[in-house]
Amino acid sequence: MVHSSQALVIPGGDGAAPELYQPSNGIEGACFMELFCDRCTRDAAFRAGTGDSCEIVANTMVYSVDDEAYPREWIYGPDDAPTCTAFEAEAAIITDKQVGISALRGNEPSQNPLQEGVKP
Repeated sequence: MVHSSQALVIPGGDGAAPELYQPSNGIEGACFMELFCDRCTRDAAFRAGTGDSCEIVANTMVYSVDDEAYPREWIYGPDDAPTCTAFEAEAAIITDKQVGISALRGNEPSQNPLQEGVKP
């Protein structure tokens, strides 16, 4: 498990800390959260109405990206697409959109739609 106080190193990278990701507007944030948070075990209790929100999500809304307390899990990955390094997929959640994409490709969905130039 990665904690926000730990430095992240991207495998195959140059060892430098990755650039932190902060959505530039509400729509971009909603798309990111749909892709990651809405399918992550860390936020499942909040979505079910039985617990608190994921601390990572909450802190991205409270702190500025240049604040030390801003989560280090939301970064630009090696492909320059935003990602959450703490994402833990809920196995039971597969959306109609993902099934449609998989059927068209003939395989599992693998691309991050937030990556520039990738159309969902």
